[in-house]
Amino acid sequence: MTVDQHQDRRAHPRVTASFSVRVRRLGTGRRTDPSDVVQVVDLSLGGMRVKAPRWVGVGDVVQIEVDDLGVRGLVVNVSPRQGPALHAHIAFTNISGPTLAAICEIVDLHTLPRIGQAEVTTGDT
Repeated sequence: MTVDQHQDRRAHPRVTASFSVRVRRLGTGRRTDPSDVVQVVDLSLGGMRVKAPRWVGVGDVVQIEVDDLGVRGLVVNVSPRQGPALHAHIAFTNISGPTLAAICEIVDLHTLPRIGQAEVTTGDT
């Protein structure tokens, strides 16, 4: 499967992002649920991919906090990427209208242009 085919099956297009969020696992029954600040790798209206904290696992329910906004999510995959860093793929759950609008604003404020979106010239004419 090519990258383009993989992206086409998503409900929402993902954009490259570079900002930090706090991710906290919920429902462990412990006094303090594990929590870490992590870097967002990409983001869409349906979810995000982050550099995974050590404690994250598939099936974890997490609270994501960014810019005074809290969103719940489900870790649907943990995959190795470049080097030793793991990435957690988190699907947002129970998004309300105001939260969705706030995520749209975050996407606009924090995303970087993707390679290939801008026209690239090589000097050959």
